[in-house]
Amino acid sequence: MDNNYNNGMNNNPNNNYDPNNNNYQQNGFNQNGYNQNGQPNVYNQNGQPGGYQNGYGQNGYNQNGYNQNGQPGGYQNGYGQNGYNQNAHPNGYQNYNNPQMNNPNYNPNNNPNNDSGNTPNNNNNKKENKKKTKKLVVIFILLFVLLTGIITWIVLASGKKQVKPIATPTPEPVAEETKEPEATPTESPTPSPEPTAAPTDIPLNGYKVAIDPGHQAKGDSSTEPMGPGSSTKKAKVSDGATGISTGVAESELNLTIAKKLRKILKKRGYEVYMTRTTQDVNISNAERARAANSSGADICIRIHADGVEDKSTRGVSVLYPGEDNEFVSYLSDDSKRLANAILNSYSTKTGFANRGIVSRDDMTGFNWSEVPVAMIELGFLSNAAEDEQMQVSGFQKMMATGIADGIDDYFGL
Repeated sequence: MDNNYNNGMNNNPNNNYDPNNNNYQQNGFNQNGYNQNGQPNVYNQNGQPGGYQNGYGQNGYNQNGYNQNGQPGGYQNGYGQNGYNQNAHPNGYQNYNNPQMNNPNYNPNNNPNNDSGNTPNNNNNKKENKKKTKKLVVIFILLFVLLTGIITWIVLASGKKQVKPIATPTPEPVAEETKEPEATPTESPTPSPEPTAAPTDIPLNGYKVAIDPGHQAKGDSSTEPMGPGSSTKKAKVSDGATGISTGVAESELNLTIAKKLRKILKKRGYEVYMTRTTQDVNISNAERARAANSSGADICIRIHADGVEDKSTRGVSVLYPGEDNEFVSYLSDDSKRLANAILNSYSTKTGFANRGIVSRDDMTGFNWSEVPVAMIELGFLSNAAEDEQMQVSGFQKMMATGIADGIDDYFGL
């Protein structure tokens, strides 16, 4: 310890300093209160340096702000000379000279100069800032998605082509079928022959064939003479048979085969005349025969299909006018030869059973004819197997070819 004391110490008449204990006695203050080291007002009442323990300085506190209990920094209930607050806030610091600490409501945690970065308010602020940042990010993403969707919709909408509605065609008015008035027994006018010139690129063979597809869409039960000058009357046109399995009308099958036969004959150089080319006609059997006569045909082929009660009956047969026919006996021989030629070639081509040729004298279509005539019964519509076979397009061509081959045989071609 330094033993050189200042003036105050030397002028103290009651110098009770104890050099062995390094402190003053209870009343050992010098006149100006300087301590051993010459510092003013530092030693407490009990001579302890710095006002520690339970001592006070001369004025109850030392110059550097020790508190009542001698703790530095104005802790607990003491306050120092240099501006610590009345309640000695536990967070106060020694020599903190901020004048705001004189305010009773002052809280050093709110001090803007506090740079510790660990205060509760700073933590709360950081959390709030993070929340705000997240919200801003979410809002930005939503706005971006919304904007992208709007742009995409605009692009797609502008790229669509306007499709014009397809106008539904107005159906053609269908004319009601007018029922033909029943013909009187008087002689009917002869239909005009159908022009049947062969294709120019195929040379004609010099023969003309009349084809009569039997029946029509609707029969005509009114009567006509069975032959020229005959008192016997028969129905002009019967309805015909119907396929037992397919339900196809005989008149329809007859017309289909007749058209295929016409095509084949024209390719072979024949001229062809057909008494009908559609279903919707009303032409009697006598009228058909007279039309064939007027066409200049060399022969007439009548096409029909058979039907009987016995559903097992099957095969092909060909009819012709007999030698005792009162109207056309002179045609019998040539008609018979024509019938045989057609029967044999057709049966061979189709494989249908040959049932032979049959003479008939009661058929109006024969009795009014003026040229050799034969009527083929293609097969039995009353037999399910033959009915179905005769509706097959490829087989129908074979049927027509078989008839054409018979015609070639008849003419020796």
